[in-house]
Amino acid sequence: MSNYYRAMNEDFGDDTERVDDNFSVEKKDDVERILINMWTKINMDIPNNYEDIVQYCYEDVCETADPHNWSDGDVVIAFRRWIESHG
Repeated sequence: MSNYYRAMNEDFGDDTERVDDNFSVEKKDDVERILINMWTKINMDIPNNYEDIVQYCYEDVCETADPHNWSDGDVVIAFRRWIESHG
């Protein structure tokens, strides 16, 4: 694993573990917050199409991550998938 992805998988806050319904407004808000924190941490401007990225990552997390024990790492993986699908 590259240093970049190691850095991306580091803890982005104290509340990395969440228990929510699989699809919820709160979960989407958490995904958005995690992405914004990640972009801030790597000194990246928030993309103009961030709403599309949040939606993609939210749907990916809902479809692939454990619905009751997902974390910021799942969001980072979803963002990596978004990058790969648009590369």
